[in-house]
Formats: sequence, C-alpha cells, structure tokens
Amino acid sequence: MKRKRAVKAETADLGHCSNLKFSAGFVIKFLACSIVLYALAIWLPESAFDALNENTARMAAYCLNLVGMHPVLSGRSLSQNGFAVSVITECSALYMGILFFSFVVSYPATLRRKFIGFPLGVAVLQVGNILRIAAVFAIGVQSRGSFELVHVYLGQVLMVLFVLAVCLAWLRIWEEPLTREHDILSFLIRFLAFSSIPFLLWLPLNKEYVKLSDQAVTGLFSLLNYRLWMPYQHAIYYQTFNVVTFTGLVLATRKQPPKWKFQLLAAGLAAIFIMQILFRVCNVLVTAFHNEPAERLGAGISLSGQYLLPVGFWLLMVGKKTRASKQPHQRHSKLTVSSPKGSPHRL
Repeated sequence: MKRKRAVKAETADLGHCSNLKFSAGFVIKFLACSIVLYALAIWLPESAFDALNENTARMAAYCLNLVGMHPVLSGRSLSQNGFAVSVITECSALYMGILFFSFVVSYPATLRRKFIGFPLGVAVLQVGNILRIAAVFAIGVQSRGSFELVHVYLGQVLMVLFVLAVCLAWLRIWEEPLTREHDILSFLIRFLAFSSIPFLLWLPLNKEYVKLSDQAVTGLFSLLNYRLWMPYQHAIYYQTFNVVTFTGLVLATRKQPPKWKFQLLAAGLAAIFIMQILFRVCNVLVTAFHNEPAERLGAGISLSGQYLLPVGFWLLMVGKKTRASKQPHQRHSKLTVSSPKGSPHRL
C-alpha cells in the first residue's frame, strides 16, 4: 500500500511533466492555428479592432480613477499632465488571446474543458492586460524617462509569461486538481529572475544587435546594386527583446540537461536573429520602395518573433523533457513495483 501511494503522489506532482501532452503533433497544431489566426488579424484593418482598443482604454482609465488618477479619455487614447498614450491592437489582449485559444484548441482535452476554459482564460488575459496598461501609463505620468523601460518589459517580456501562466493554470485545473499551486508560482519567479538581468544587459546592446542584423540586410541589397543608409534614432528597439523573453524561458525551466538546453537556446536565438533580418528587410521595402504589402508582412514577422517563436521553442523543450521522462517510468513499471527513484521534473 505504501508503494502504491508513492507512485500516485509522484504522478500528482505539478512539477512532473510526464502527463502533459506537449508532443510534436501538439506543437505543430498550436503553431499552425496561431499562424492562421495571426495572419487573419494582421490582414484585417486596424479599424476592425477599434471597439476592443477603445474598451481596453476605457477600462484602464477606470482603474486609474480608482487610485486617484484622472486621465482624459478620448477614444482609445489616454492623456494626463502632457503625457499621452494610444491603445493600438498590438497593445490589446488580441494576440495573447490567439495564443491561448490555439493552446486550448490544440491540447488533447475534452470539448467541455475547452469551452469552459477558453472564455475564463481570455477574461483573465484581458484583465491582466488592462492592469498592465494602467500601470505603464501611471509610471509614464510620474516618470517619463522610465516609460520606455517599463513598457518594453511589461509588454514584450512579461505578457508572454502571463500567457504561459494562464495556459499552465488551465492545464492544472483540469489535469491535476490536487497539485501544488506554488510550482507554477516558482516557475514565474524563476523567469522573473532569469529575465531581469538579461533585460538590463540587453538595453545597451539592442541597438548594436539591430546594426549587426542590418549588415546582413545591406549585404543582401548590395547584391542588387542598392546602397542603403539606415539611421538609428531609437534607443530601444522593441522587436529585439524576444531575445530576453526566450532566454528567460529556457533558463527558468528546470530539470533539463545543460547540453540540450544550450542547443535549444542556440537554435532559438539563431531563428530569432533570422526573423530580425527578415523584419528589417520588410522595413527597407516599405520605407525605400513604398511596398505596402511588406508592411503587413513585417508586422506578421515581428509578432511571430515576439510571441510564437519563444513559446513554440519552449513547448518543444518541455515536450522533449516529457518524452524523456516517460521511458524510465515505463521501465520501472515492468521491472518492479517499488517506489520510483529520482525526483519529479519541474518547470
């Protein structure tokens, strides 16, 4: 009896990934669904999401009123004391909702769990995004010099983590109702720790990273007898901070062989760099050649690099760990009924 309880306790441990169905098929379905929905969202005009953006701005203003701030609301814009922000579609919960929807649709769960979990998850994402916008605006009003830093970290880095947290919470509610909730929290804390230092290091390096990618871009256009001059007027290039997001996710994931983690990190960063080059090529086509379709293509590449690529590679890494963890347990079940050896894997 004691041996059976030991096996059951290990199976119920939230940190164990052997029952999470992050297979290659799941990841492919997730990416395919996300790409299709992203393409549709980018193809639609910005005006199609005016209601969403205006509601997001309105609810953010309401939250700010609760803490004693009284911003002027005009459509989807907020302003106070000469500081103003505008809520665009990329600032809404749309693209995070697409990730969550794709995750729920692709994961092998019952329709009942999906129909109940999806609206609840989207509501949580919307509330979290509204609070994020309110916090970023409040900080911008008080310290405009800190606005860019907070905006890029909360918007580019932490929102990807927020989506993953909602996805994992949905899994835990349905798959393992008796699991320890602090395991998700520990993963979030590790991500904050492993992303904050790279973020600070990346601040002075992101412009040099863009210049490095532009060397490849200028080389490509030189083959077509075009000479490019590319100014660098921004201190922060938002689309480059997926490097921080991906690095934080990989380092925060526990019980992973260092060699495999290094290989995945190298492959992911290489893919991110290639997408950065493609994004800059689209920028050149838009600004120098007035190619309008390239603008939407560039937006799609930017969003895919910001959300899909880090999450997709992370799911592959967790799936690798899942498949590796299954085999020892299968061997133990055939050889003996004694308590399993080793500690459970943790996120």
